[in-house]
Amino acid sequence: MIKLSEIRGAIHLSFRERIGLLGVMLVLAAMQSAKEYKKSWYQDPLPKDQLGQLFSFLEAHPVAAAIPEVETGKPEVFEKGERKRRFYSADYEKKKPETRQIEEPIAPVSIELNSTDSISLTSIRGVGGWSARKVLRFRDALGGFHSLNQLDEVYGLHEEVKAALKEQVLLDTLALSTINLDTCSVDLLASHPYISWKLAKTMIAYRDQHGPLHNVGQIRDCYLINDSIFARIKPYLNVTFESATN
Repeated sequence: MIKLSEIRGAIHLSFRERIGLLGVMLVLAAMQSAKEYKKSWYQDPLPKDQLGQLFSFLEAHPVAAAIPEVETGKPEVFEKGERKRRFYSADYEKKKPETRQIEEPIAPVSIELNSTDSISLTSIRGVGGWSARKVLRFRDALGGFHSLNQLDEVYGLHEEVKAALKEQVLLDTLALSTINLDTCSVDLLASHPYISWKLAKTMIAYRDQHGPLHNVGQIRDCYLINDSIFARIKPYLNVTFESATN
């Protein structure tokens, strides 16, 4: 008779072998459980009588009427958004296309540019706060605008903004701030955007050499002043005693 101790000796397994055998058993058990669980996913097809009841229900249901009929092998082509509109609306054919309300044009405003502030300037369509500040900063440096074409000299101003301003602003040239050639200093004269430091020194030297000026046109005799420069700076200059001759 074979003893139990002899059987144990014949099939003796090391610790690693026992761990490996246990792992194999666990894997087999997991596979069997997964197989049984997978079977529960599948059900037998519905009997024909139940299918008939289901189709009757879908035909009677409001949502069923919204589903378009599709011929076998010829799927219907939908436009963008058409499938969703048909599905959620049973009476999609009765809907009328949406009509957009046309915005009424904004009446143009007329603003005097040499006396306005940034708040009034932003009332012009297309002119924002940044653009308004740029225009007014340049206006104050000049002493005012005498021509709308000077808006082209505002650095960084978009063409659309320039066009909007030229259409809806007015200029009062009597409101220009001018510099008196008989009493001004070099620093004051050179602070104007159109007059460089070198030109300002030449103009002051001419005044000191010839005495008080009788009219602004005399300053044109400075060797640095040509006709184009004189035309730019003339609106911003004055003399103490203006004579009738230029």
